[in-house]
Amino acid sequence: MALFDGKNLKGSLGNLSFRPLRDGLSSVQTKPGKGNVKQTANTKKSASLFGSLVSPFAKHIRFHFKGLVNEYSDRQMVNRINSAISIIINQHLEPDGKIVFNAESFNRLKGLEFNTNSPLVDSLLTMPKISFEDDKVHITIPSFKVAKNIKFPEDTYQVSMQIQPVFFKLSRALAFRAAHQSIDLEKTQGMTAEQTFSYDFPAGSVCIFALSLTFSTNRTIFNKKVFNPAGIFAASYKEGIVDDEIEEGWYTTSFRVEE
Repeated sequence: MALFDGKNLKGSLGNLSFRPLRDGLSSVQTKPGKGNVKQTANTKKSASLFGSLVSPFAKHIRFHFKGLVNEYSDRQMVNRINSAISIIINQHLEPDGKIVFNAESFNRLKGLEFNTNSPLVDSLLTMPKISFEDDKVHITIPSFKVAKNIKFPEDTYQVSMQIQPVFFKLSRALAFRAAHQSIDLEKTQGMTAEQTFSYDFPAGSVCIFALSLTFSTNRTIFNKKVFNPAGIFAASYKEGIVDDEIEEGWYTTSFRVEE
């Protein structure tokens, strides 16, 4: 059986094997079949969830942040996202098979790096702040001195900060990729102005925000396979009853959460 120690799942759950890794991460793998092994209802449910919800949900997250990754992720990024989503789903799975989220359910995604060879937190020393008001979520980029709060690689002088918001209504099998924000900065400039971006945050939805830094010199991009600071900096769930109306821009996914 799998045990949750407050941070990670350890052991086996259905045909899934959970193993803790460094830095609080976990590895999730499918165990090979062993003939006519009897499965309980719970293990069957867990195995079914991985194929019907965990894997496609994680795949959609990767798809929407593809523009930030630019094929410069490390080898373990796929597994890290799969593992994080699997733990979140199983942690909130009720005995009756329903999945019940709360405002902190997706905190595990915060700080998830797309390339651990170049952690975002090592390049961006002042992270955006997230706040909520009524049916809105606000992302604020604080005022900061560029050279003091962004660590530029040697011989680079420009950086483009890209922020991508993604929303999911898991109980309605809906997703929405909001307009991304791009902020271009120069190493030699002084203090930046504080900027706030606001998005609709309907009840019963998940918001996930990721950010990347692309460094350059004289229009030559410095980022590469071993250096691409990017990752998720905020994620939250808004409790409440989901509106059945489908707003403009939302699209249907192949996965949903059973209410």
